Amino acid sequence: MNLDHRAYQRLQALFEGAVACPPEELKRFVDEQCGGDLELRRELEQLLAAHRQAENFLELPAGETAPPSGPLLASGQRLGPYRLLRPLGRGGMGSVYLAQREDEAFRKRVAIKLLRGDLPSEQLLRHFRAERQILAALDHPAIARLLDGGTTPDGLPYFVMEYVEGQPIDAYCEQRGLGVEARLRLFIAVCEAVQFAHRNLVVHRDLKPSNILVTAGGEIKLLDFGIAKLLNPELASATLASTVSLRLMTPSYASPEQVRGEPISTASDVYSLGVLLYELLTGRKPYRLNGTSQIAIERAICEQDPVPPSTVVRTTREDDGRGEPAPRRRGDPARKLERRLAGDLDNIVLKALRKEPERRYGSAEQLAQDVDRHLRGFPVSARPATPLYHWGRFLRRNRWRVAVAAVFALVCLGLGAAVIGQWQRAERQARASRQTLDFVVGLFTDADPFAGDGQGPEMTVRQLLERGVDRLDELEEQPEIRAELLYTVGSVYHSIGLLDRADPLLLQALALRRELFGAAHPAVADSLDELARLRYSQGRYDEAVALHRRGLELRRRSGRPLEIAASETGLAVALTAAGDLAGAEAQQRAALQTYDRRPGADPLADAGARHNLARLLEKRGEYGEAESLLRRTLDAYRRQLGNGHPEVARIEIDLGRLLTEAGVYDDAEELLRRGSAALRRALGDDNLYTATGVYELAGLLRHRGDVGEAEPLYRQVLATYRRQRGDDNLYVAPVLINLGRLLVARGAYDDAEPLLRQALASYRRELGPEHPHVATTLHELALLAAARGDLPAAEDLCRQALELRRARLGENHPRVADSLDALGSIRRRAGDPEAASELHRQAFEIYRRKLGDEHPRIGRCLLHLAQAALDRGDDAAAASAARQALDLLHRQAPGHWRVAVAECVLGTALAGQGHRREAVPLLRRAHDVLRQRLGERAAATREAEARLRSYS
Repeated sequence: MNLDHRAYQRLQALFEGAVACPPEELKRFVDEQCGGDLELRRELEQLLAAHRQAENFLELPAGETAPPSGPLLASGQRLGPYRLLRPLGRGGMGSVYLAQREDEAFRKRVAIKLLRGDLPSEQLLRHFRAERQILAALDHPAIARLLDGGTTPDGLPYFVMEYVEGQPIDAYCEQRGLGVEARLRLFIAVCEAVQFAHRNLVVHRDLKPSNILVTAGGEIKLLDFGIAKLLNPELASATLASTVSLRLMTPSYASPEQVRGEPISTASDVYSLGVLLYELLTGRKPYRLNGTSQIAIERAICEQDPVPPSTVVRTTREDDGRGEPAPRRRGDPARKLERRLAGDLDNIVLKALRKEPERRYGSAEQLAQDVDRHLRGFPVSARPATPLYHWGRFLRRNRWRVAVAAVFALVCLGLGAAVIGQWQRAERQARASRQTLDFVVGLFTDADPFAGDGQGPEMTVRQLLERGVDRLDELEEQPEIRAELLYTVGSVYHSIGLLDRADPLLLQALALRRELFGAAHPAVADSLDELARLRYSQGRYDEAVALHRRGLELRRRSGRPLEIAASETGLAVALTAAGDLAGAEAQQRAALQTYDRRPGADPLADAGARHNLARLLEKRGEYGEAESLLRRTLDAYRRQLGNGHPEVARIEIDLGRLLTEAGVYDDAEELLRRGSAALRRALGDDNLYTATGVYELAGLLRHRGDVGEAEPLYRQVLATYRRQRGDDNLYVAPVLINLGRLLVARGAYDDAEPLLRQALASYRRELGPEHPHVATTLHELALLAAARGDLPAAEDLCRQALELRRARLGENHPRVADSLDALGSIRRRAGDPEAASELHRQAFEIYRRKLGDEHPRIGRCLLHLAQAALDRGDDAAAASAARQALDLLHRQAPGHWRVAVAECVLGTALAGQGHRREAVPLLRRAHDVLRQRLGERAAATREAEARLRSYS
């Protein structure tokens, strides 16, 4: 039954009513409430059954929850395909081990929960199986997943869980110094996971920081649907030993109904979420329970009203004198944090902590929605809906409008002061002030939810910007303000990806500032740098370099180090794109020296400079150092802006692209999908930056060999770029190249060639004939010519690409190895396997030095060495190299179509050694996979078919 919101609310209300019914009245209650609605009855009965299982599980006799005395299994012992590595913890029902799956499919670390051998009672077996069944239903990215299950040789059941490497949410926030906004975004993710469990008829009952881990990538993982305490025994909460009932909960996070031993419902989880939010915001729990009796605990939780979080922040230092709440340790002044928590957040937390379940939020989803509304500046349901409150929320959520208007408001005040102090210009200044004030009032009237066309409350940033631009003529007598507005609106247009709208505004701002202030004014430098950044976004790299150089020259005259460093970073970005990596590195390291001498002066600018250096190192093939810098950058941005921010998303995408190049595909996919989703939410589908995220995700799929999934994504990106930027530019060119690569792999040569030729023309025209992107396109055209059988043309194109890459990137760059490897394949097909082998060996050595022994390119190169050995007639060497290639590709890219090519080569080598019985199944499987993945026309498919016919 797929429940809509109303049906889910009805089911939840019935469930809570049924839980409160005496057992003898339950059947009559269900009959009366469900009537003839069989689907509703079935859903309600399933929910009640799951609830009874959970109650029974947590109400086992004390003896069954005592620490186990049975022996632990030995490290190295196997359970099915899993090898036990070490124990993670022990509990009442069993033990949990860190294990690793080791078979031909893949290797993966997991957590295995094994039932205690000294308590194989039927009841315990039922609980264990019920727990496994509940976990099987909870397939959610923020809930630790059930992966597998089985039975030991002794007949004891076990199940296999995702192994989560992370920190408890409170420790994660504390160590990274996360601000309030970042903590709230993490909390929303927790609520979403809890709501998913509730929708699947599972009440968690023990939500607390040690059961909510955050990975290094900032992802939530909700645990303890059976194994959380065991995964992290040192983090398990210290429960009171006075009674069995209190041992089965964590008092500090328990709801009043849990403490009193009353029936619980999803409202109990909402209460625990309120405690968690209280702790994340203040560093304190609502009640101090350590070392108190059961009676005192019950009285505190059931009778005392928690102190509002903002009050706790204000009084913490006076109360204990030994530190501050976690959010304040970021360096925020106490008063600032107090103001941040007062109002919405106080009311949200206190509503979740109400003593009566029916007065709390109706669901975890409603709690998350209120927190989200607070973050977006909308009124929250936890506060009275007064007109003044709604108007205040309106102003807060329209930060762009307020930011733009604030410029004018401040100018108005300044002009007013000038009118008072300078009577000789009174009439002119008064007229100017009135004109400025009229402009500001007009903008606010446009956004007024009760005025104009009624569009106010839903007006977007873009709509407000367009209205402001339309009214610029009203500021003819205020050229300084007009210049500021042109610059501000143009910059915002650039930030949201509307490059064509930004262009004329930024040009006008630059011209007007020069006219007003002179060519050497700092405001002119601001305009030059912003226009340079726009030219970079437009792919006009040489213009961007020239503009940044002019801006940097003006900055150096001013002598302001941080502004100089910002311009140096901008210039480095442009030089990197233009292909001048040495010049870019010199500028970027100069900027970083400035930031290093002034730690903390501008953390986002510092992180941005390191971000750019990481991208530069990536282009040089220094993936390890680039990854380290990017991770530091990502942490810094998350601390300042929180997860989900568009800037954080763009860095996640950059890191995902880097990890794709480094062959770390699983981590790359997680980052790329998360970053793309965040950009889609923030900017919409039809946006340049959103499309770039999709482009990088398509690149990951291509590297993995998922041709069928990658191609439609590339076409989607191509359509967006063409709508936004036209058909022939530096946005479109890389998409054309990658789409061409896929078409060549599938044998669609006539479709691929015009795409590659168009990209080559764009790069030569915009970047010059010696840019590394030109070499990349020549390389792909060489592979196309080779696939068509035009080997002389293929060799000529490949050697051109090789020489360009050596000249611009150096002898040991992985791209140089790509060209050597491709040239070896061309020489092999031309009948020169000896020369081919030497070229492949040169490529192999570069790959190994720069990328390590486990990179997928190593596997590809080993495959080519095996093919060359076949052509030399050395079947033994071919079989050995093919096996090595297969082993590596299975580990790094098991779904890639090159795995099938490696099987084809191995099958051919085995057949040449007389092992046809082993060879033919390999050849048949390789042919089937290639036909399915690449199609009948692909060169790899046709070669596999020919070899299969030869040996069948």
